[in-house]
Amino acid sequence: MSITQFFLERLNAPLKNPRWSWGSVSESGDVYLRVWADEFETIGGRRCVRLTRHRADRPRPHHGWTERKQHVSKIVQGAKSYTVVCRAKDPSARPKAIEGFDETQLLVGGSVHTDSSGDSWLEIVGVRKL
Repeated sequence: MSITQFFLERLNAPLKNPRWSWGSVSESGDVYLRVWADEFETIGGRRCVRLTRHRADRPRPHHGWTERKQHVSKIVQGAKSYTVVCRAKDPSARPKAIEGFDETQLLVGGSVHTDSSGDSWLEIVGVRKL
């Protein structure tokens, strides 16, 4: 199953655009985000995953970037959040390409933290088996 089908059929949260969307919002308002397996960190004793990466080399806003900022804002405002953990073909590539993703569970998000570079990190507070 492709990740686009997964968002549509398993999460009932179709991606706005299969080429550039990094997440989606379900009809009930829950936010589902694609995250990378290699972008987890422990911050202040909490397990977190990177949601945004501010890059000086980005010449103009990308549609996916704009949409991601909207998703982060919804989470900050209290929306429930879940992550789909994706594995990159090459973790050092920019942009990354998906090699595969975990279809068996979602990680449940908690609060959003912003680091000194302005990047947003989502605290992981649980697991939801599918």
